[in-house]
Amino acid sequence: MPDDPPAHGPDGPSSRTISALLEGLNEQLETTCRALGEMIEHLNGPA
Repeated sequence: MPDDPPAHGPDGPSSRTISALLEGLNEQLETTCRALGEMIEHLNGPA
């Protein structure tokens, strides 16, 4: 038997698939937060 479970078993996605999805969401969230921070700085103008 292989060490890695299939991406989708009978009980739904494996923890590895979920981890990959969460990692992708985390990257999107970081990018969004960075963009929001830049927009806020731009709206506030120079300190």
